[in-house]
Amino acid sequence: MANLLRLLSMFLLLMAAAVGVNYIITVLYDDGSTGFPIWSIFNWPMAAGVLIAFTASACHWRQQGRAEANIHSSENENRSVKAWLQANMRFYASLILLLWFMHAWFDDLFADDAGGGLWISVNVMLVAVSLSAGLQLWQDGGGEE
Repeated sequence: MANLLRLLSMFLLLMAAAVGVNYIITVLYDDGSTGFPIWSIFNWPMAAGVLIAFTASACHWRQQGRAEANIHSSENENRSVKAWLQANMRFYASLILLLWFMHAWFDDLFADDAGGGLWISVNVMLVAVSLSAGLQLWQDGGGEE
């Protein structure tokens, strides 16, 4: 299981890097007249990354809810608040990303609507959510020595 978590973590971290770099350099190689063909290829692995990030965030959020009942000292309480905030922020950010991504992608696939403004938000948020979820999966997989 640890190897699977590490593999999923690496996928999310690589996807975050690829989307982030491509987002920055798109203006250098595409003037907008081609309809950003690279992004239509990126959408498929991005969809997998969004689903992995959402699933990982939801599982971690649920585990955090269970662990919240086991608070016995003030030190554990402070750690618990931080962990609770992290889990909640990651979960809700991944949920928003999932909704935005699917809406923008389905518009591209079925309505031929470019949805440029929404894609800007999706690309930036995907980098942040994928990094966060990828790092959490790495920790869950025993990546920290």
